[in-house]
Amino acid sequence: MNFLLSVLEKDENSLKEWQNSVYQRAKYRNFLWREDPRPYFIFLSEIMLQQTQAERVVPFFYKFIEKFTSILDLADANFEVVVNCWNGLGYNRRAKYLHGAAKIFAKIYDGVIPKEYSLLCKIPGIGRYTAAAILVFGYDLPFPFLETNVRTLFLNEFFSDSEDLVSEAEFMKCAEIVFDYSSPRRWGYALMDLGHWYKNNGFGKNRLVKSYRQQSIFKGSFRQKRGEVVRKLLSDRALTIQKIEEIFGKDDAKKLVMELSKDGITFFDGDILRLWDTY
Repeated sequence: MNFLLSVLEKDENSLKEWQNSVYQRAKYRNFLWREDPRPYFIFLSEIMLQQTQAERVVPFFYKFIEKFTSILDLADANFEVVVNCWNGLGYNRRAKYLHGAAKIFAKIYDGVIPKEYSLLCKIPGIGRYTAAAILVFGYDLPFPFLETNVRTLFLNEFFSDSEDLVSEAEFMKCAEIVFDYSSPRRWGYALMDLGHWYKNNGFGKNRLVKSYRQQSIFKGSFRQKRGEVVRKLLSDRALTIQKIEEIFGKDDAKKLVMELSKDGITFFDGDILRLWDTY
């Protein structure tokens, strides 16, 4: 274990001093979901923030809370309306997960997002980090978590002299040792914002994260083609497989249709491809 980390684990005064230094160094970022951390806003923003930078999420977040003012509004909406609002944010399966989760919250929990980590993790589209984030940021409950910026912070604070890959277990050990259990929400944002500062100033060190996988280039990618099919369905409401083959070629068309249908975004009505809830 890193020497500083071992000191923080054993000495409460040293831990408090280090925590205070994180609070002081963190470059706090303002977002509406932070200023108004109601669980619905946290849930919505965290789904949007998956694999997407916060600044890009902002206009879509505002669009959603204007259109769907509550979990119940979102759950009652037609999927076509939801994916139309999502259009342009990318990774459209997240819109499906968002809508599906809202329906679960509405049907099973009367529109209330549960506070139990295990229950949240059972909902499709809500992974370990998103579940923890809902608890920490939506309910101010203590639950150590990991995400990209937090890993970056730990790399620079505790592994700055190492060239070895750092495992998720090692990162989680850091998160548990240094967590400020007296102020979960404030601490979570401080960790993320200081980690964000490190990344923006050339101290990313992602190569040392054992679980790190570099995102592929979007332009010309299969992700881009998936998005094009969804946009085409939003405008035309229906596509034949022949039309998709004309645009993308036979091989890509088959794969696109299979993946979009598997994710529950589209379905076949005879030989016509449609978005769910549009027919």
